[in-house]
Amino acid sequence: MPRRDPRRCAAPGERHHDRRRSRRGDPLDRGAFTEALAFLAAEPLRAAVFANCRGPYYDLWALRHERLCPGDVWEEEFDYVLVHGGDDARAYAATVAHRVMTLAPDDPPLRVASAFGGLGIYKRRWVQDAAYKGFKAKAIVEHGKRRQVKWQVCEHVAFNAAIGARGGQLFVLPFLINRRTDGIDFVKSFYRQLVF
Repeated sequence: MPRRDPRRCAAPGERHHDRRRSRRGDPLDRGAFTEALAFLAAEPLRAAVFANCRGPYYDLWALRHERLCPGDVWEEEFDYVLVHGGDDARAYAATVAHRVMTLAPDDPPLRVASAFGGLGIYKRRWVQDAAYKGFKAKAIVEHGKRRQVKWQVCEHVAFNAAIGARGGQLFVLPFLINRRTDGIDFVKSFYRQLVF
């Protein structure tokens, strides 16, 4: 299937109402969506595809990739603060900041263990035994004392892990853009909202 110009929202001859909009009002290209469905259908082990954004990839919490983002970035920042102390800006710079990246629309599909990015398209047969999980118990040492806290986790990670455990392949499709994130500023203290 030939690639469409990502700036066009309707193929020649199609009416302008074929344009779709994401929640943030950015155009969702119908051709890119159709191309995503074709990519997903092309191989039986392809279980799901996820959106990208124009600008830095914003959903680092759901992203799992062995090199780019192997774990929970916010838990990594929390653990850094527990060990090293200091302010949130320093902890963010030492942990989350080096995970922020941009996928160009013409990059190849990125195979991941988990993602979301505001849009996920799944094959039904792969999701039947998957379940969302939104928290876990976490043992921490704070001021020399060991205790357990509840830690909110990104629910997509457990869901996608169940699919991957059954052999399903997951991909972020760089051409499937559902929002602009130019100038995004991640909240440096976001991890603090995840402990309860």
